[in-house]
Amino acid sequence: MVLAGPPRYEAKVREIYQGYIFGKLTTIKVIDLFLLTRGDTVITEYSMLQYWEKLAYGFGLISREDGATQPFLLRGCRINGVTYGTVDVEEEHKIIPSEFILYQNYPNPFNPSTTISFSIPEYSHVVIKVFDILGREVQEITNDNFYSGKYQIIFDAGNLSSGIYFYQLITNKTTKTIKMILQK
Repeated sequence: MVLAGPPRYEAKVREIYQGYIFGKLTTIKVIDLFLLTRGDTVITEYSMLQYWEKLAYGFGLISREDGATQPFLLRGCRINGVTYGTVDVEEEHKIIPSEFILYQNYPNPFNPSTTISFSIPEYSHVVIKVFDILGREVQEITNDNFYSGKYQIIFDAGNLSSGIYFYQLITNKTTKTIKMILQK
């Protein structure tokens, strides 16, 4: 008895060309996806073309067609706040914080995880660290760049013992510290 595994697909770039997408000149790739049959591991003359996709640099997938059903065509998109074509979503209103804020964790007391929230008014490098009651660093939660906005990070303290801890937000412009209680 031969057990059939999941179908195997292989992709092959058919064509690369320059074209206009929503009035913007960009590079477009046409990619054919083949279903491999008869134990083939590479595309052969017997491989069945399942569908083809068009990918546009800066836009992503713009169409998918299989020749039998109605094709998927990109009608519009929003990239870095710029709208191309027609989009059916309401405009997103992003509230930009006016200052650096470190919020009280929730829940507090907690066991074993809690949510730490913070807001930053501008693109910043943010470090959040947790310290024990003696001021020793026990964990670095994040050390990354963030755009302006409000963020939430889940802190898992499963490896720590019950007690009082402090978490600290550090940026190039401010440092803020808040107390939290781990109660196991």
